[in-house]
Amino acid sequence: MPRASWWVTALGLLAAAVALDSSKPFVSVTAVDAWWLYIGEVAGSRAESAAHMRDACTGAGFTVLRVSATSFWPDIMRATWFANRTAYLELFDTFINDAAAANCSVLLDLFWNPFMFADAVGEPLGVSMDLTRPSLARTAMLDFAGALVTRYAHTRTVAGWEWGNEWNLLVDLNMTAQQPALAPGRGTPASRSAADNFSTDGLMGLMQVVTTAVTAADPLQRPAYMCIDIHEQPVLCAAAMA
Repeated sequence: MPRASWWVTALGLLAAAVALDSSKPFVSVTAVDAWWLYIGEVAGSRAESAAHMRDACTGAGFTVLRVSATSFWPDIMRATWFANRTAYLELFDTFINDAAAANCSVLLDLFWNPFMFADAVGEPLGVSMDLTRPSLARTAMLDFAGALVTRYAHTRTVAGWEWGNEWNLLVDLNMTAQQPALAPGRGTPASRSAADNFSTDGLMGLMQVVTTAVTAADPLQRPAYMCIDIHEQPVLCAAAMA
């Protein structure tokens, strides 16, 4: 669930030197709620988030903030991105500018909550990973990733693009038994079913499709970081496979 907390994570291997001052060590802090404060996902304000970024980068010496670029719950994404993408991107411009003013680069996590886009369009999660059939969620994910990457590909403040957070912890699980990430009042269904199940091959297939799209949309040809976190520690950061 979303929470207003920032914690340190080791991303010293982050190879986005093209977006950073190579004379500085690459030291990152996960600031998942930095954007959430701008869109009302958690309690707080843009000013509070901007102050946190200044404290982290200008004050504490972090160089990269790992940030969720979407909301956690689907109701916020429906009310913002799906309702008015122009306003969403214009506000994101402000966020990027505030990060730059704080001497921060940002690693933008495209799909923090695995269920968010599927829930937002009313589709089981497993459908998006079945590349043999159409998927509203997959289309929405590609649309969002393409818009964000195209808009910020030339922005030096953006250090790279990250896949998501802890998707690997859901691979091969029985969602009927697990019932994860449910909050009907926030736009999720009331329950999960076997249609939400997905395999390693399904996840890797969707990652490949998105990675290809991200790489094509970024003319700076920075690595498209497809990172999956386990136990809140980044364990897999692979360059784009396209």
